[in-house]
Amino acid sequence: MSRPRLLFYCQHLLGIGHISRSLALCRALADRFDVTYLQGGPDIGRTLDHPAFDHVFLPPLLMREHDSTLYDPAGAHSVETLWQMRQDAVAPVLDEPYDAVVIELFPFGRNKFKREILGIIDAARQKNPAVQVFCSNRDIMVQKNDQAAREEKILRVLESHFDYLLVHTDPALIPMEATFAATPRIADKIRYTGYVADGVGPAAASAPARGPCILVSLGGGAVGDELALAAIAVADAFPEHPMTVLTGPYTTDAGRKAFQEAAAGKPGVTIKGFSEDFRADLAAARLSISLAGYNTLMDLLATRTPALVYPYMANIEQNMRATALQDLGLVGIVTKDMLAPDRLIAAIRARLDAPPAAQTIDLSGAESTAAIIEQAVATARP
Repeated sequence: MSRPRLLFYCQHLLGIGHISRSLALCRALADRFDVTYLQGGPDIGRTLDHPAFDHVFLPPLLMREHDSTLYDPAGAHSVETLWQMRQDAVAPVLDEPYDAVVIELFPFGRNKFKREILGIIDAARQKNPAVQVFCSNRDIMVQKNDQAAREEKILRVLESHFDYLLVHTDPALIPMEATFAATPRIADKIRYTGYVADGVGPAAASAPARGPCILVSLGGGAVGDELALAAIAVADAFPEHPMTVLTGPYTTDAGRKAFQEAAAGKPGVTIKGFSEDFRADLAAARLSISLAGYNTLMDLLATRTPALVYPYMANIEQNMRATALQDLGLVGIVTKDMLAPDRLIAAIRARLDAPPAAQTIDLSGAESTAAIIEQAVATARP
């Protein structure tokens, strides 16, 4: 029998967390499926080199954070034109039947892409009525003021279009019901996978000996400049710990210039571009200072790197996850008021001196996801 075929859809809008987690999942899935990956956001220079992986870029759309309107990041086309261009790009992808379709985040987010996503699911079902459709979601669900009504809308879409809901969490740390009250109503669809930690790069057992470096990172670089500038400002207080600051693919030219100017005259500070092997950089660092996105935290746990994290406070997600890990002694949290030099110096010293904490969180989410989907497809496949 031929290998099953899987379509994975991911639309990223602000940072790089969604695409990073999706590609980590695809890395595991490509060992069991022929994977076609639809990416709806701009190219950030990440993909997979795998013979069973096909990366298809849709004309990118992004969303303005202040008013949630969509726009063309290249400034070349109207949104209406881009919708048609995307439809034209998706059409040949759907010419072949798929055994599984995985949709990242929707219907828990990306509602502005509802028509496109439901169109993909419906077309896949027309080609293969036995196709299994999965929602791939993180540990913490987005919260809104009209949460109860919103959950009802999500339930209707899940019940009508999805066979399974993959929740990429360890329920012993953050169960789905902590942020989604209607969880019991879809218990039959839910499959907990464990957290998704990309297996690329050294794990703790095989990591190189840690050097003295303090590694400061900003994920995608769309937010968090103030953290990097605050860290650079106190670098001289730690002469035995050289500091490397990693910018992101979304870091602006003005941001890079500000980092370079702040580091001028500080020989212990190096400003570098986006890391090609962030896991290896973490494994070799004495301390990480970073944002608190899902993927960064999983890399920190996998490499057991001492860490201070700075949650993005526009929603509850990063702070809730970071607080749960802080309560276990696995990370320290830096808040905006702690960026003052004396407070940041104290926080760094405390984290450098903290004893390592035991780590028992399930990080097998990528492999577990692949196994769950493989079993579902095998059961449904004629």
